[in-house]
Amino acid sequence: MPAHLQRLWHHSRCLDLVLEALTSVDLPPDAVRAAPRGMPPRLHLRLAALRDWLMTPAADGMDTAAIARHAGISRAHLQRHFPAVADGQSLGQFVRAQRLLRARHGLEQGQLSVAKAAQLAGYRSSTHFAAVFFQHFGLRPSQAKPVLPGRV
Repeated sequence: MPAHLQRLWHHSRCLDLVLEALTSVDLPPDAVRAAPRGMPPRLHLRLAALRDWLMTPAADGMDTAAIARHAGISRAHLQRHFPAVADGQSLGQFVRAQRLLRARHGLEQGQLSVAKAAQLAGYRSSTHFAAVFFQHFGLRPSQAKPVLPGRV
C-alpha cells in the first residue's frame, strides 16, 4: 500500500478505535449477556463486528495477519477467540466458507465461470476448487450453474 494511503488507513483505524471506545463506555446489558463466559463484552462485540465484515468481499485476498491488524488485535488472540462468534469455526474455516458461498452465488446467478469462481474463492486450480466445493456443498460447481433455456 502506498505510504499516503497507509497513513489514511491508520487514521481511519484510529478513529474506529476511538468511536468503539466511546460507544462501549456504557455497554448495553444484552451485549454483556451475549459475551461468552470469560470473554470481555467489548472483545465479543469487536469479534462479532469482524465476523459480519468478513461476510462481505472486503476481506478477500487478506491473510490472517492483515485481518488481525484490521480488527486491532493480535493474530493469536484473534485465532483463540474467533470461534466464539462463528459457531465454533476457526477464522480460516469461516473465511474459506464465506468465499465458497460467494463463489456458489456467482455460479448460481450465471455471473461466473467455474474458473472465475475458483479464483474468487482463492483457489488457483479449478480442479482443487471443484473438489473443495463438492466436499463443502455436496455438488460439483457445474451443477450450481443455471440451466440455460434450450440446453439440457
